[in-house]
Amino acid sequence: MDSWYALFTKPRREQQVGEILSEKDIETYVPTFQVRRRGKTVERPFFPRYIFIRCDFDEIGLSDVKWTPGLTRIISFGGGPTRVPEAMIERLKERLDEVNREGAYTPFKKGDKVRVRLGPLQDFDAVFDQHLSSADRVQILVNVLGGLRRTEISVDDIELVD
Repeated sequence: MDSWYALFTKPRREQQVGEILSEKDIETYVPTFQVRRRGKTVERPFFPRYIFIRCDFDEIGLSDVKWTPGLTRIISFGGGPTRVPEAMIERLKERLDEVNREGAYTPFKKGDKVRVRLGPLQDFDAVFDQHLSSADRVQILVNVLGGLRRTEISVDDIELVD
C-alpha cells in the first residue's frame, strides 16, 4: 500500500532527488514557497533538505530509494521508514498553494526592526508596519524629526536588523 515518507537530502539537492525519483515512477513532493530576493521572486524549499515520496516499499524495495544520488537518508524511527500521514501532506499542499497565490512571502512581521538598504532613506533604521495591497510595497515607521513617520517603500529596499 502506498504511503508518504520523508527523505533527508544533501544541501540544496531537494529538486535533484525529486527528479531522479520521479523518473523511477515514484511520486514526489518538494514543498516550496515563493520569496522576494533582490527584486526577483524565487522558489525556496519550505523544509530545506527534506522531500516527501509516496510509494510502497514492499513493492519497490528500500534500495531503489536509499541509493539515490543526493539523498542522505530515509527518515526512520524504530528500524523502518516512518510514514507521514496523508492528511498532513494534503494540508501542507493546500496551505503552500494558498501562500503562493497570495504573493511572494517576505520575512517581515509587524514590529520587526528593519534597515532601509536603498533610496533617500538608505541606512535609516525603521520598524516594519504592514504589507500593502501590492506584493512589492510595504509600510514602515521611520524615526524622523523626533517621531515615527509612516512611509511606503519597496519590500526589496529593506532588510531585517538582527
